[in-house]
Amino acid sequence: MKKLIFIGLFFAFAGGLVLTGCKKEKEKEPKPTTDTQSTTDNDLAQSEFDDVYTTTDEVMETNKGTIGRLSAPVVITVWDSMRCAWVTINTIAKTIDINFPDTTCTSYDEKERRGKIHITYTARLRIPQAVVTVTTDSFYINGNKVEGTKRIENMNTVSNFDSMTFNIKVYAENGDTAVMARVILSDGAIIQWKTDRIRKHFFKTNWPIPGWWKDDEFEITGSASGVNRANISFLVNIIKPLRRKRACLFYPTPSANRTVIPVSGTIEVKPDNKDKRVIDFGDGTCDKIFTVTVANVVCTCTAGVGCNCQ
Repeated sequence: MKKLIFIGLFFAFAGGLVLTGCKKEKEKEPKPTTDTQSTTDNDLAQSEFDDVYTTTDEVMETNKGTIGRLSAPVVITVWDSMRCAWVTINTIAKTIDINFPDTTCTSYDEKERRGKIHITYTARLRIPQAVVTVTTDSFYINGNKVEGTKRIENMNTVSNFDSMTFNIKVYAENGDTAVMARVILSDGAIIQWKTDRIRKHFFKTNWPIPGWWKDDEFEITGSASGVNRANISFLVNIIKPLRRKRACLFYPTPSANRTVIPVSGTIEVKPDNKDKRVIDFGDGTCDKIFTVTVANVVCTCTAGVGCNCQ
């Protein structure tokens, strides 16, 4: 499965272009690089912690037979060749440790990870009312160090093979819910971030049918806050639910034409002492087009390419 959520990657390429291409905003706010940094850094942090969710869900589903054993509890370690990781499952303590060795192995989703993810669980993630807590330990994704705790609660009260709703919180690695998680970039810059969101996960095909994860869809609501790498605080609100389709990550070919942004929905990013940025992802089509509105200036943008502002 490609990285679950996916908003961050497009900003890694396009974030610096979203607003710096708007000449009218440059005239109003003389520091366009700093001004766009909150949007970029929010979505980079979102992207990295979505990866933690995706890895957790995949590993628990792939090993659900072992995790769900009610008799003869076990401690077992297996090599996960798809994710280039050793997975240790302890059904007695109800823990899972995912260890990504410091090797040249690249995961199936073309990401390089190293370090550890530690998972405690009351039940498998897709079991109603399950609570799964994920903590990072010297964990890196493509050179960025991800430090934080992700608490995922299944809000369903009965099993539903069509969809499930999760409450997802991200906070500090030491478990302090009042403190922000961090992403330390390869150049040493630090992004602080925390979130409280509701994610509805729609299952189109179920395991073990080949490619079971590729057509899943997600609807996301909620908010986030953070401090960008320039030490400027910001607030984020999803004002129209974000919709994401995993199918957009696999098609079309070649891979350069695929999109990693939501297919619909609207978010509002408000840096301290700056105008809010309203980002609209469109009508549900798998494409790279979105719009950014700042102080009545509307920019039509293509992820990874740039913006045309009116």
